Amino acid sequence: MQVYDIPIDALERETTQHGTPDFPLAAYTTTISRNVLGFINWHWHDELQLCLVREGLVEFRVRAAAVRLGPGQGIFVNSRELHSARNLEGQDSTYYCLDFSANLLLHAGESLVDHTYVLPYVAHRGFPHVALDGASAWHEPALGQLATAIHELEKPEPDRLDVLIRLLQVWHELYANVFSAGGQKTPADTRSWGTAFEVVRYLEQNYHQDLRLRDIALACGYSESSVTRAFRKSMGTTVADYLLNYRIEQSQRLLASTDLPVGEVAARTGFGSASYFDLRFRDRTGMTPTAFRRAQGTVS
Repeated sequence: MQVYDIPIDALERETTQHGTPDFPLAAYTTTISRNVLGFINWHWHDELQLCLVREGLVEFRVRAAAVRLGPGQGIFVNSRELHSARNLEGQDSTYYCLDFSANLLLHAGESLVDHTYVLPYVAHRGFPHVALDGASAWHEPALGQLATAIHELEKPEPDRLDVLIRLLQVWHELYANVFSAGGQKTPADTRSWGTAFEVVRYLEQNYHQDLRLRDIALACGYSESSVTRAFRKSMGTTVADYLLNYRIEQSQRLLASTDLPVGEVAARTGFGSASYFDLRFRDRTGMTPTAFRRAQGTVS
């Protein structure tokens, strides 16, 4: 299934339900250019994530790390980590994605296995991601298990036990080679990430207001220059660009789910006027707000 837009809430948490309560796993095939913004914007979710690049070149960002992957390479993204994905070198990239709850890996009731091998590492801040790029010998079997699980899930009636076993094998590779070994080094400049993350949270809560960089920096307790540097270093973009994309995503939800006039949507999402909203929305999505709403079936 292709996801064209990732719904997120006011905390940048993805709100998609991945799978079902009795098998909390969902498989997606994502062609990046088909996303409404032309890339996968920053978001997070409670589920664990495994991605496998099918074609093209993709840059995954998790915190301050930029991980560039090609066909056959993959990445593990831990629970509750902000991440994004973009095409590289003008290519139209496609990747498979498995989002699954940690509950899928757990036993019923108290389990020594759960408390030793799984729970200590879910949402662990020291393990935000692991690149599976072939640089280590254990990557090959992990990627092989991931690819086979994806292939099985593409069947009309997948063998879910087989999928679960393969996910557990991937997790075991992560545990044996990363988690239990102390893992990879997290980015040294955690201060930049902390600054950027504080700014992101402020923008999420105040995006509907008229915001200037000096006001944002003052509210977060930093200088304008430190905010600018931290945001660029940690997230690979500017505060203004992030804010614009966030506002457009919020406006898309209002356009698709309400019959509010376009001018009211503009006002509620921080755009100064309907005409400015129309211009910037069209620049980012290739269509006007009205055309987007019509495409969603909200208006005739």
